[in-house]
Order: sequence, then structure tokens, then C-alpha cells
Amino acid sequence: AAFGGWGPSYGGYLATMAATRMPSTYRAAASLAGVSDWRLWRDRLDPDRRWICRRLELEVQSSPHFYLQRKGSPLLLIHAERDEVVPVAHSLRLARAARVAGIPVTTRLFDRQKHDLLPIMRWGLLSEIRDFFDRWLRARTPHTRIPEGSSRFVAELKGTPVEVFAYKPKSYRGERMIFVHHGTLRNADDYRDHAREMAERFGALVLAPRFDRERFPNRAYHYGGI
Repeated sequence: AAFGGWGPSYGGYLATMAATRMPSTYRAAASLAGVSDWRLWRDRLDPDRRWICRRLELEVQSSPHFYLQRKGSPLLLIHAERDEVVPVAHSLRLARAARVAGIPVTTRLFDRQKHDLLPIMRWGLLSEIRDFFDRWLRARTPHTRIPEGSSRFVAELKGTPVEVFAYKPKSYRGERMIFVHHGTLRNADDYRDHAREMAERFGALVLAPRFDRERFPNRAYHYGGI
């Protein structure tokens, strides 16, 4: 699955941290006034709180700025130029480093705002964030059209094709999904069939992947090696 994350202030920091450290999972991030480099924060701390960033090593390990990778996740950085809590330099430096690394990045600056950007969300900012995720998550997430009733298709698990047995009831509306995992017999189709009643009752899509013995031998499958 592909995930995107966004948030204001510390939420923006967490979103960019996830996207820079785990770009294969978090494939896009939008940050509103988020911290990107804790070294910029050091001198702003009160004297009795400087222990938080005493070690440079900890500052580096905790900063999204230092995890940028080539072919990394696209970033949307939104910041107020008058931010009195998290200086705009956090987003500007991160954007500059992202461009050097070849990562798609969009920067939106507001000249009359301060740290609290929530009041301007009504100015179409939510729509811009939505369009950002719509562009990057749709573009990088493969889709398989599953017909109603019982069906079979092949998915890819880290480069390995996996046979998947599915059942989609007429009542399915894209809200619920039930994964059914087979046991030693590898009879995923039987498990799928046994779960059809649940699918009808809850309006849920049932997916039963089959981990065959050739590519997933007992030693790997029984010890969670999938």
C-alpha cells in the first residue's frame, strides 16, 4: 500500500520524517510549518531545555533534512514567512536540498501569516493538498480492477508474483476489506469461498493470497518469511 502524510507544525515534521525515512511506504508528504532540521532549533530553546538537542548526533538522526534520498517521495512545503515558532528557513532549506537530490518539491509561502496556518485553510489550501496527494499517490499506486463475484488475479509482493483469490459482493462500496490467510495446505481458494458469507454480510471485499511452496517454502512461510 502507498501512504501519504500531512500535518501542521509537529504534524508536518512527522509527515516529512516518515516520507524521507520510508519513501517506499510513505510516497508523499505535505508539511505546514514543520521542523526539518533540529540544528536550527537549538539556539531558540530556553536555557533549561537545551538538553533536548545537546548532542549533534541526535539532532541529525531526528531531522528529515538528512534522510533525503534520490527518487524520494515528493514534498509539499507550506510555510509562513513571519513564522515566529518554526522559522521559514526550515522549509526553504529542505526544499533546496530536495531539489539537489532530484526530489519533486513544491513550496508555498505566505507573507502575512504566522505559525498558525489553520485560519487560511479556507483559502483553497485543503484543495491544494488534496490535489497534491491525488497526483502523486494515484500516479505511483497500481490498481487492479476486481469484478463482482469470485475471481483470481496476480499481485506483486516485493517483485514476487502472488496469486490472490477474491470475492466481491454486489454490496461492496469500497469501505471494507477482509484478508483471509491460508494454513499449511495453501488452499487459499477454499478459504476465500468459506469467507463469502462474511463478505455478503458486511459488504466487504475478501482477498485470500496464496503463498505457494515453490516460492514460499515451509521454513519461510511458517516463520513469517513473507
